[in-house]
Amino acid sequence: MLKNKSIAVAAALLAGSLVHHAFAQTAQPTQTQRQYLSGTDRDNTVPWEFYCTAGKNSGKWTTIPVPSCWDMIGFGNLHYYTDRDPVEQGQYRHRFTVPAGPAGGRTFLVFDGVMTDTDAKLNGKSVGPVHQGGFYQFKYDVTDLLKRGEENLLEVNVKRKSDNESVNRAERMADYYIFAGIFRPVFLEFVPQQFIERVAINAKADGSFYADVITPTVQNADTVKVEILDKAGSVVGTATGKPGAPVTLNVANPQTWTAETPNLYTARFRLQQGESVLHETTQRFGFRTVEVRAGDGIYVNGKRVILKGVNRHAAWPTSGRTLTPALDREDIRLIREMNMNSVRMSHYPPDKSFLELCDEMGLYVLNELAGWQKSYDAPTSIRLAGQTVRRDVNHPSILFWDNGNEGGWNTAADPEFKKWDPQKRNVIHPWGLHENMETRHYSSYVQLKELLNGPNLVMPTEFLHGLFDGGIGAGFRDYWDLMSASPKNAGGFFWVFADEGMVRPDSKFLDLAGNAAPDGVVGPYREKEASFYTVREIWSPVQLPARLPADFGGTLPVKNEYDFTSLKDVKFKWSLIKYRGPDDAEAGHTVVGQGDIASPDVAARANGNLTLTLPADRSGADALAVSATDAAGLEIIRRVYTLDATKSYAPTTAGKPAANGQLTSGDVTLVVDPATGAIQSTTKAGQALAFKGGPRLALGKPPVITGRQGGGNNPQTNAPPPVPPGEGKLTKVEWTSGEDGWFCFAYTIQAKGPVTHLGVTFDLPVDQVKGAKFLGNGPYRVYQNRMEGGTVDVWNKVPNNTITGWKDFVYPEFRGYYSDVRWAKLNTTNGAIRIVPETRGLFLHLLTPDSAPENLTKNVAPGYPDGQISVLHAINAMGNKFGTPQSTGPQGEPFNADGEYSGKVWLRFE
Repeated sequence: MLKNKSIAVAAALLAGSLVHHAFAQTAQPTQTQRQYLSGTDRDNTVPWEFYCTAGKNSGKWTTIPVPSCWDMIGFGNLHYYTDRDPVEQGQYRHRFTVPAGPAGGRTFLVFDGVMTDTDAKLNGKSVGPVHQGGFYQFKYDVTDLLKRGEENLLEVNVKRKSDNESVNRAERMADYYIFAGIFRPVFLEFVPQQFIERVAINAKADGSFYADVITPTVQNADTVKVEILDKAGSVVGTATGKPGAPVTLNVANPQTWTAETPNLYTARFRLQQGESVLHETTQRFGFRTVEVRAGDGIYVNGKRVILKGVNRHAAWPTSGRTLTPALDREDIRLIREMNMNSVRMSHYPPDKSFLELCDEMGLYVLNELAGWQKSYDAPTSIRLAGQTVRRDVNHPSILFWDNGNEGGWNTAADPEFKKWDPQKRNVIHPWGLHENMETRHYSSYVQLKELLNGPNLVMPTEFLHGLFDGGIGAGFRDYWDLMSASPKNAGGFFWVFADEGMVRPDSKFLDLAGNAAPDGVVGPYREKEASFYTVREIWSPVQLPARLPADFGGTLPVKNEYDFTSLKDVKFKWSLIKYRGPDDAEAGHTVVGQGDIASPDVAARANGNLTLTLPADRSGADALAVSATDAAGLEIIRRVYTLDATKSYAPTTAGKPAANGQLTSGDVTLVVDPATGAIQSTTKAGQALAFKGGPRLALGKPPVITGRQGGGNNPQTNAPPPVPPGEGKLTKVEWTSGEDGWFCFAYTIQAKGPVTHLGVTFDLPVDQVKGAKFLGNGPYRVYQNRMEGGTVDVWNKVPNNTITGWKDFVYPEFRGYYSDVRWAKLNTTNGAIRIVPETRGLFLHLLTPDSAPENLTKNVAPGYPDGQISVLHAINAMGNKFGTPQSTGPQGEPFNADGEYSGKVWLRFE
């Protein structure tokens, strides 16, 4: 991907050389020409002279790559939330030459994004008013200041902190890192004297096309001509109009744009005098119609759509806000891989390349004016809303404009969005109710149920706030089942896509600002966390049953949850697999049979069946896998079905009971307490082993929740009354010894009341565990309210001590709870220990994870048994940044024990 990016940049540089060539012509070029003064992105920069006034590396002239965030290069001060310390300014100088060209054209100096106040001079003279607002494109007419054929000097003074306090409140007192500098490209734009400044398109699904064509300098131009080109470059529609008037036409049977079918067209506009072309420009667009039907739903091209999305900041650990199209593409690919169809541009407009790629790859977009809980003042809000819409109006991916965030909207700007937008897209107030959209953030499960029973469409623009390993996937099944059952559901957006950690340039420390930044479903470098796969499974547009039907004979029910796509456009495959064993050199499985499944013509939002042509003899297979792949080649779901649910991996020989508390099998001897059954010692060939101390009761008592609970700004006031925690005792432990090092223990627990975990546990020093292999649901750990996303297979686990979102970032994590474990083999410094639950459905607790400091982990530090190896009937749920596990729904409630819980587990010391 980066190689392709380099090719693209080389092409851009070649285009730049053509700019110089064009200036040497005697005739004025008819197309807009561009010359970059900076580089184009993080990986393609140009050195400028630089002077930082305060903080690190200040007080001296040096050089800096442009574009960049100066605090990520080692200048000034890097902070989260708000600027502190002496607030620095950055002074830039850059010398450049523009070859001589024909007279009569206009030249604009364009800044794609600068944080924050920008004051520029060209050849010693001001180019215009100081620009305030860090995330917006702005330009100056420098026709009369530019020296052609001579060296020019551009001087730019950038204030990290704005002189406009409303800008600081809206942009620089926010829940993200606060950067500074010229972080997006700077370039010159050359146009003829009479030119098309911009166009604003409204192209509807019925083929009707409308465009405002802005021509501010018309003198003798008399015609505006537009041609519509399809993806093959063929002209499919033409029209002419007068300068200053809209241009309209109709295209018959257009291929419409949706996130599932991102069909794009190109409009070519020509400003003419008679047949002579004065200026020509092109604009990509898509034919699509967006409606919000009050109390009914969001409709694209006449069909109701459900937005399945995530919030995304433009951020990278080593470059801050300065990215590349390759990074933008990778983020979109990961978002689509999670079976999402939408993204919210929190909390500012993104790079243009990101929106262009959303158009190409297919994502619905909420584009946002900055304003994190505090708004710009009215004049600034109106000005920046206009800049946002004028730059981005033609992207078909944009469904809505967001005016600020969580109260950070200035209603004076609401009309400004539609003033510049001929599509008249709806404006959203994220966290508020506006234009028939209820977007409240971080509702508890109970609150969400109340909203869904109300009159408005419900689409939380932030929900299930991630923190470390909590949130996002944890509780999502309950939330989505609740939302899907309501006709008022319009979708929702997780907070947030990626952990926003930054590598401090002096210490090289990846700083996540405590618990402020580790909120993502992927890590800072886009490492996939477990919730990534939970979301992928729950939001899969192809839904297959979790288990084979009891009468399975080759037909499998399937549900199509696409909004537009028939399942005939999805590829299905089956495979019969045989699991490898604990002593095999490799993990995983072998494929003993496979084939394609005919794709049924099941319409969007309809149910149907898959017909699998399987061999009659499946005796050599342990499981059946069924997968679905979309038109872009992404696997959107894979289900693995056990063919023999009764198959046991335990020894078949009967065991011998303990004699006087001692058991022997092969060269292994266990001494157990006759009264409690707890192992007192384990020896192998006379050598003492550290596995002991159990089985003893593992019972977690949930904290008593009182008062209010729920998320963020919306605490739940009708929390249930406190319930006393559960109690229990281990009433029976019986040991028997088998052959060849095998031992078995059977136990019974009597328990009643709410518990967070329940079972039996053993002691084993963590530092003695050197690896594990198991047959079960993996490779990621689970919680009671995050069980989905894994696959049953043989997984080889290499030890790590990753603390999700805090330390190491090696995934999947090694320690934690695992479900549906049929056997496990632990490699220790004193040999292997094999664990085989004869009782199905138990959880394996494989070492207790470390956690971030206690003061940072409210709601997201689940309790574990006091031992390190446990077999359990119930495991802990996980909360999120703003909600306890209980606040996220039924799966987050403690397990309600009521009676006897028995198990039988085999151990082998090898």
